[in-house]
Order: sequence, then C-alpha cells, then structure tokens
Amino acid sequence: MRGLRMPGARRIHFKHERDTVQKDIAAAIVEAEVRARVYVGRGKSEAVRRAALGTLVGDLASLNPHRLILDTRGEAADRADRGVIASAKVRSARFPYEHLRSFEEPGLWLPDAVAWCWGAGGEWRKRIDPVIDAVRDVVPR
Repeated sequence: MRGLRMPGARRIHFKHERDTVQKDIAAAIVEAEVRARVYVGRGKSEAVRRAALGTLVGDLASLNPHRLILDTRGEAADRADRGVIASAKVRSARFPYEHLRSFEEPGLWLPDAVAWCWGAGGEWRKRIDPVIDAVRDVVPR
C-alpha cells in the first residue's frame, strides 16, 4: 500500500485519489488476495457505527486475530468505540486493539478503499467484489 501513495503523501485516502490511482489501488487489493467483510446499516451514523463495531468484534472472536486497529476519530469518539468493544468482548475472545492515525498504519487504507468501492456500487463494487467474504447487515439500537 505504501508504494501506491502519491509522492509526498502521508497516506492514501481513497476518495481523494485520481480515478486512475483508485483503479490501481483496487486492483492491488484484489491481487494481494485481501479478505474483507462489509458491514451495512441504515440510520444515524454513530448508531450504525456502534452496531457495526459490535458485530465486527463478535465476528473477530472466531478468527482469533492478533489485534484490531481502528482509525482514530478524536478522544470522545475513540472512548465511545472502547465502550462498544469492551461490551462486545465480554461475549467473545480477547484480543488487543488500538486507535491509530491513518498515516501511522497503512493497513487502515484497505478498509477505506474497500468501503468506498462497495458504497460507490456499479463498476467499483465489481472491481472490489473478489475480496468480499461477506456482507453483514447491522441494525442500530
């Protein structure tokens, strides 16, 4: 992923990339045989995020991950995420997690690109579809 950054860029933010660069990134993700799940919900964004994050943590329990890395969104939002994770981890396996800034962890660029392609639909969804293992509907409470 680092090799796909534009010269001088600290990170890849998919929606801000040129169309040709987006196509190269999507192709590289597919070629790397990345596996992804898409969590889809409707409603207020924070409620959907909480539902998706709780479902994700439950799903990760069966995969025995080494760690979970989330893109930081500021102290208050990160604190809310930690609460969701703590509640979900009570019912699932234990694994470490942390919030990092996107330029600190290139692995965060992958879900950004996959989610953008999935959400854009059409040609973009077809491009990224080979890496999608599952699409999970989440229902906010």
